[in-house]
Amino acid sequence: MDGIGEKDFGDMMRLWRECFGDDEAYVRDYLLSWRPKGKSFVKRADGHIVAAADVHLFGCDGTDVAYIFGVMTDRRYRGRGLASSLVAEILESVRNAGCCLAMLIAGDDSLAEWYKGFGFSSRFAEPVSLVSSDGSFDFGTGCSELNRVQFRIADVAAYLALYSERTGSSFSVAVSDSAIEENNGFFTVENGTVLRSANGTGAAVTVPQLADLYPPCLSHFSYVGRRV
Repeated sequence: MDGIGEKDFGDMMRLWRECFGDDEAYVRDYLLSWRPKGKSFVKRADGHIVAAADVHLFGCDGTDVAYIFGVMTDRRYRGRGLASSLVAEILESVRNAGCCLAMLIAGDDSLAEWYKGFGFSSRFAEPVSLVSSDGSFDFGTGCSELNRVQFRIADVAAYLALYSERTGSSFSVAVSDSAIEENNGFFTVENGTVLRSANGTGAAVTVPQLADLYPPCLSHFSYVGRRV
């Protein structure tokens, strides 16, 4: 949950600079001006924040997409599953908030592979722009060519309905999701309507494979500025 107060500013500043190496002015601007517009998830130990991540909403053609930003863990507390727990909590929160899709930008190839373990897709080839509505803050890497996002389908039925509406396609697919029980099943998609059943024919695809088969038709994002 969003449990960050004024007393936590020092922890967040130290943790962010330790994990990402950004300059103090950038981190201060984010923590004071932009973080409160999103939703923060934190883990504490010994009275301090030792792991954290934020979620911000971006819109694209009327669809809200949850952007996971600044996943970080104090080096002294790594290897304890804190980041894994944060990502799982975030995906549950995103789904409960009615967002069918989440996305993030991994810092390197090894992290991109790690996120695949949570059902995120491969990096998409086309980079995206993730800046604030007034253009004053960049939620990406700072280099547009490196802003290659990974998507995570949080609600398969809602996502397939959206995909069908935008492409006019009809199809059936069996899906397997080890993290989100409601995403498992056989889905029949036709003209924006999705029916889910427990049984169907054909081998099931994983959620990352589903994103590759039916990729998000999204590329131009605008900052929404309200909480998930």
